[in-house]
Formats: sequence, C-alpha cells, structure tokens
Amino acid sequence: MIRCLLLSLAIGCCPGLVSGSDPWEFSSGVPVTEGGQGAVFHHLDSSGRKNIAVSNGLVAVVWEDDRTGQPQVYLAFKRSDELAFSPSIGISTGKEAYEPTVVTVGDDHFLIAWEQDGRIHARTVISGRLGAVTKLSGPGAKQVVLTAWQNTAYGVWQEKKADYPRLFFTKIEIGKDGGLRLGQPSPVDTRPAQAPQLYPAIEAGPAGICVVWEDRRAGHTRLYYSHSSPDGRFVPPLELNEYFTNRNSYDRGSGVTRVSMAGFGQDEVVAAWMDKRRNGRGYGIYSALGTGGGSEFGPNERVQGEEGDEKPHSNPTTAGNTAGEFLVAWDDFRRGTSDIWMSWYNDDLEWSQDLSPSPAGGPGEQTNPSMVLDDQGWLHLAWVSRDKPGGPTRIWYARGRRGAN
Repeated sequence: MIRCLLLSLAIGCCPGLVSGSDPWEFSSGVPVTEGGQGAVFHHLDSSGRKNIAVSNGLVAVVWEDDRTGQPQVYLAFKRSDELAFSPSIGISTGKEAYEPTVVTVGDDHFLIAWEQDGRIHARTVISGRLGAVTKLSGPGAKQVVLTAWQNTAYGVWQEKKADYPRLFFTKIEIGKDGGLRLGQPSPVDTRPAQAPQLYPAIEAGPAGICVVWEDRRAGHTRLYYSHSSPDGRFVPPLELNEYFTNRNSYDRGSGVTRVSMAGFGQDEVVAAWMDKRRNGRGYGIYSALGTGGGSEFGPNERVQGEEGDEKPHSNPTTAGNTAGEFLVAWDDFRRGTSDIWMSWYNDDLEWSQDLSPSPAGGPGEQTNPSMVLDDQGWLHLAWVSRDKPGGPTRIWYARGRRGAN
C-alpha cells in the first residue's frame, strides 16, 4: 500500500528562520543572481524542474539567462549556513544554451546537463571546480533531465532521429578526475515513435529507474511511464494520467503537461503535473504516488486545496527524501499576483491545506519554483521573481523545515 512516512521535525535555533504558526518555517529570501544587471531574464525551466541540488550542505542552483544578449547557462552555490551565493559561474560554451538541470553525484559533487546548439552537453562541478564539457547526444536533442543513485547518474532527453522525436536514456559514470564515462544511449520506448515524446522526468533508486513523459500517440497529450531495472531495460510504457471525456466522439480527454517526479522513502515516488480536467478553470495540479521505484502507480489525486481551486496553476515541482517526506509546489494567482504555493501529505495521508512560503509570496510575481528536500528535513526552494509583469527577473532562494506544531 502506498503510504507516507512524514516526520514531525522540531526546529532548533537557526538564524534567519521566520517564526510563526505555519506548519513550515522558512528563512528570509536570499538572492541567487546578482542585481543591477539591467533587463535580464532568468529561466528555471528544466524538464522535470530539477534546477537545484544539495550535497553535504552545499546548495547548487543552475539557470539560463540572456545577460550577454544570447541565452547561456550559469551556476551559483553556497553553504547552507552562509548568507550569500557565490558570483554566477558560466557553464555553457556554445552560441546558445537552454534548460539546464543539476543532480548530486557525491560529496560536493554535482553533474549539470543542458541543451547547447541543438545537442545535450554535460559537465561535473566538484568542490566548485568545473570538469570538461562532454556531449551526451547527437543533433536535434533537447529537454534533458538527470537523476542519480549511489553516485551513478542517469540522463534522459528528447532527440529526433526519424519522423518524431523520442526519448533516449544513458548511464553516466563519474571518474575521480570529474570526467564522464557514458553508456550507449538507447530509447526508453523500444517501439518506433508514433508521435512526439517530450518533457521527461526521471528518478532512480534501489528498485530501479522510472521515466515519465508527455506523449502524443493518442492524438492528444497524455502522460506515460516506464520502469527499468538498473541496467536500463525499460518495460513497455503505461499510461499515468486518468483522462475523462463525455462531450463528443472527437474529444480525446483533458490536457496534461509538464510532469515532475521525486523519490521518497526507500522505493516510492511522487509524480505531479498540470491537468485540465476541471471544466474551464485552467490547469490544476494532480499527482500520483508510485511504489517499487515507479513500477506501479496509484490513482490520480488533486493536490491543491479548495481555497485556490478556482484559479489556474502552473509549473509543478516535486521533492522527497529517504525519511519518507514529500511535497509538491507550484505557482498561481489566487491572491491577484503570482505566488509560490505548496502542499504535502498530512498525518491523515491526504494532501494538506495549501501554504505559500512567506519569502516566495507578496508583491510582484513569484514563479517557476524548483526544490529539493534533504535527508535532514530541510527544504531548499528556488524561484524566479519580478517586480512587475514583463519586467526583468531575479532568482531567489529560501530554506525551510517542518515546524514543531
């Protein structure tokens, strides 16, 4: 049975924590990106929304911005107890780069992947030092996402080799010098693609590897998933989202998009996505919990509560840890401006009342959250902020933890 092992974690003395009656307590927001850059636009928009990672208390955030006039990928990092992020470090090396993703691969070791000039590239960052850039794909590739298990990384991306783009998977081993040893890329779905496969999410653990993605083989976007043993042999894909139609014979069901996935406990996963099944109210956030490392999923569940259910919701992101905690965050306009909201499983094994972390709400627009939950129960949250619609952006970070109530 799918279940949650949420812990009630007391807050110790921690400088900067914003106290109150909320079930989560957050530090004040810390800027990730430098100010005074003019009309610069930042994007936290990786496939699966994995733009932040934590190792041994070292927090790494990756993003894309256009400060040079062309989109490029950057990194900034800080220790959890430090008050400021490092100056941004350039990661990409080509003409244009998009949608970076980052994952922890050991103590103070990170792996970053991104799209650059139509191919997937990757490099390590070890104790702040950059490894060599390695190509993962052929031409016509994008939307890469990473995961890792026991210091071995796995990557999935979209690549077009025939009529339709399909998803390719590879194992990535990290050498002591930071060099990458790649497995032979292979398709997640071994059958020839009948329609585009896009925007994957991936999670790995002791029970194997799970990939979820958007798929248009039914003539309408649906979510499919496939599970693999650690050797990368994926089973035929199954449908993840429930779809409903009763309008006419041409209606193929409610639309879905942009799935995110995270592992929790020993072999469980949570997937969350945008879903239009709410009859004209725009996208809601729906989820499903998986067992066996994502070999099987339970029923779909609505994440957001009644208070905000009349408004559209965007950009879901997921986080979980080995202690069994997990949660989903997104952005919506229920208060008139865009704020970050989140929900977690409560003690009744239901999605909690929605909570907007105080640093990620209020005046201006707060959008595109990305987060990771470490094994000590600290939630590390990054998001894009702008003072007014259409204005320049900045990336912010805050750290939070479940309260003692």
